[in-house]
Amino acid sequence: MSLAGSWRIATPTEPRARTYGAHAYYFSPHGELVLSTGTREKQQRILLTWREHLGHVVIDQPSAPAEERMPLVRASEVTMQLGSSWYLRETGPMFDEEAASWALVAGGAWHGIASAHLDGPFNPFLLLETGRERQLRRILSASYAEAEESARDILAREAYERAVWVRDGRATLDGVKTDAIITTRYAPRGVALSDLALPYGFRDGVATILRSFHQQPTMTWPVR
Repeated sequence: MSLAGSWRIATPTEPRARTYGAHAYYFSPHGELVLSTGTREKQQRILLTWREHLGHVVIDQPSAPAEERMPLVRASEVTMQLGSSWYLRETGPMFDEEAASWALVAGGAWHGIASAHLDGPFNPFLLLETGRERQLRRILSASYAEAEESARDILAREAYERAVWVRDGRATLDGVKTDAIITTRYAPRGVALSDLALPYGFRDGVATILRSFHQQPTMTWPVR
């Protein structure tokens, strides 16, 4: 039985509810995990990763790595115990209707981190997602202006449920310019929803996340 999908805390008295209040986990089939807290009208999100291992769910946060292992008991297709708290699979309206979109943002940005190198910016790419299927489209062009035009054309004419446009750039955060993975979240028909930057630096030649995502900072690309 796959964990993929959205799971809401079963009751306000569950131990995990004492930590997060009302919340839900969205388990992406591609390994991202979105923890949404707050209310259905307004959520706060933590972007994590997950995997199953020997009867446990192993959760980590790429921006501040520290694995958390929680025992997993699947009681049925729609109920599970995670740690000492019970969760119900959401089969109707979701606690966080945008959780899948944010999982795609996380997946795209983390792939961007893995693609970053010292020799210059990586080729920008689109991630298009429908249901559980993802397509990665690298955009090869003579200039960043042509790349933007090609990406917008694909986003406007192709069918998908959600998409993210990822490129290597710079963001100004607290008045300081820093290398950053720039992501733009899209709804169908090329409707842009939000811009985010994931700051990174190099340690021993390997790109490393410096801070968490920042929404709509001043950003430019390419970076180098």
